[in-house]
Amino acid sequence: MTEPPDHQPSLVVLESFGPPHGRNNPYFLLLFDSFPASIDAQHFSWRRALVGSWDVFHLHWPEVMVRGTTPARSAARGVLFALVLLRIRLQRKGLVRTLHNAAPHEPVSRLQAQVISMADRATTVWVTLSDRIAPPTEAPTIVAVHGHFRDWFAKVEPTTPVSGRLLFFGRIRRYKGLGRLLAAFAQLRDPDASLHIVGRTEDDELAAELGRAATEDKRLEATDDFVTDEVLAGEILHSELVVLPFLEMTNSSSMLLALSLDRPVLVPRMPVTEQIAAEVGPGWVLIYDGALDAAALERGIRAARDHDRADRPDLSGREWAPVGARHAEAFALARRRRSRRASLP
Repeated sequence: MTEPPDHQPSLVVLESFGPPHGRNNPYFLLLFDSFPASIDAQHFSWRRALVGSWDVFHLHWPEVMVRGTTPARSAARGVLFALVLLRIRLQRKGLVRTLHNAAPHEPVSRLQAQVISMADRATTVWVTLSDRIAPPTEAPTIVAVHGHFRDWFAKVEPTTPVSGRLLFFGRIRRYKGLGRLLAAFAQLRDPDASLHIVGRTEDDELAAELGRAATEDKRLEATDDFVTDEVLAGEILHSELVVLPFLEMTNSSSMLLALSLDRPVLVPRMPVTEQIAAEVGPGWVLIYDGALDAAALERGIRAARDHDRADRPDLSGREWAPVGARHAEAFALARRRRSRRASLP
């Protein structure tokens, strides 16, 4: 962040993500830049976490902190993160945890589960992305919604969507319901419908399932890989409807990304999808009940094509400056709470 030359930041926050490297989640970059001048935000490194000078650690996904490319590296990261948590406890530092999801989406080892549980218990202040999300401990909670991506894609030119094209995108994990989407689309008899799957699969079995589906149905096109922001924006803008049949959802960057590019989304009925649907205006968040099937896809296509809606979804409640200010409140509260505990006899 850029600070005025005569201003000394009052609170140093260590984020749990590293510097920009070309494949960052835009959420991290936009969040980092949204903090007010009172916050000196630092990118993560193990050295900085273990011996650097900071007041508050801002944790996003604890499972990411303990996950390595091999079992040995995962174990090593688990030990290192446990040492960071120990430092937080012994030196009375604050720990602010943004609750992106209630539990890890993929299985974790016993050691990893223990360290994640340690992080839950050590959390000084929770940040939730919705007032409908309940944290796992009684520590204070501050709501800071997920900001939009309009500024990130401000230079993207508007594009006319391809009639009947559906899109599923993002890092492809089991909980995101790709299997249900593939089965529902296979039963969709509309010859003009097409489905694009864009994003890297997280396991070999899922990749094989996607490959078989693309081979059997020529209306389906799959890009099983990371794509640039420009390519992803093009895929979204060429789609008539984005389909996100998640099996569970406490928030969704993918939903907000599609809405930021003015494309309607088809999602299951959940508290968070109902909340965002009411927020952005009619016709942008299309909700289905029960399991996704071909009939739900047909209704979604018709609604995306025929619904009388505003030119753009209303994302005014998701500007980044208020999001950054709410985080600053959480950081300051965490430091005050830890300072009060340290002063107790």
